Amino acid sequence: MVMYMLRAARRMRTDIGRHLESAAQRPGRFAWLGVFAFTVLMITREGMEMAFITGAIAGQVSAGALVTGAIAGAALAALLAWAWTRWGHRVNLALFFQVTSIFLLLFAAQLLVYSFHEFTESNVLPIDNAYWHIATEPYGPEGEYGAWFTYALVLIPAAWLALSWFRARVRPVPAAG
Repeated sequence: MVMYMLRAARRMRTDIGRHLESAAQRPGRFAWLGVFAFTVLMITREGMEMAFITGAIAGQVSAGALVTGAIAGAALAALLAWAWTRWGHRVNLALFFQVTSIFLLLFAAQLLVYSFHEFTESNVLPIDNAYWHIATEPYGPEGEYGAWFTYALVLIPAAWLALSWFRARVRPVPAAG
């Protein structure tokens, strides 16, 4: 998925816009139905994600904390929606998807290392678990390199974003004429 997003990010906004425009140009009910179906699918996906997260959190916190978090989350979502409608056209979606893909790639690598470490600690794998647990201890969540990996989750995408911004600023402007 991450590799797909790296390749598709450049044209995703254009593709979605083109497909929505194509659906909207259809005669009769099909225009309305196409845009409506796209909207319903996007809202349903987000709603299901929210339901899963809420269900997972509900068993861990009090009802008051859950309600407070829901109200704060709704307020932040409204603020984000307002900001997106006002300034969203300025966001370079290709760069946004590149940065999030880099983050997801690093996060997936971290999950692989951590899960391998935890599986060896639990003696689940058909290998010398004691040896591999000790060998991966520095790379585990509390290990020296594991902590650096956590910092890399923020620093590497931020560096990519800064480098992209810098490249866009120093790129020579073509001469007119």
